[in-house]
Amino acid sequence: MILQEGSVSIVDYKLRAPKEQGGPSALMYAIQLMVYAYIAERRLAPLFPKKIGGLYLLYFSPDKSLSVQAWLSLSKLSTSFTPRCVPVDPCAVAEQLQSKYPNLAVGPSPQDCIQSVVETLLEKAVSLLSSPKPPASASEWATFCSGPRR
Repeated sequence: MILQEGSVSIVDYKLRAPKEQGGPSALMYAIQLMVYAYIAERRLAPLFPKKIGGLYLLYFSPDKSLSVQAWLSLSKLSTSFTPRCVPVDPCAVAEQLQSKYPNLAVGPSPQDCIQSVVETLLEKAVSLLSSPKPPASASEWATFCSGPRR
């Protein structure tokens, strides 16, 4: 978390960038970050009552041209990764999920979008977990959660 005047930004560090921008793993990273924001707004507010100012994914991509010996050398470790910061727009994520979850509300504020996405997904999880038998097909979850199977 980065505290700023009047707000807090949440940064999630990743050691692997998604294979494609906007693909399934990028969406899952964004949802994970929104869950962090949801928890922070509800659980950390007594500690520092600040609004969520921004959500960011900070990818550290490894330099694949380095040899194993260079990787093992601590002096090269700091230059072994290339950072890239990607802002996450909670309302854009909500819009992306609306086709799958038509009751999901979008906006008007990023905080409203965070709440809508997280609570909609929690309702879906509760529904699946309280069902007497598992869903008929896992294919929907395979592509939603991790992209195509390897």
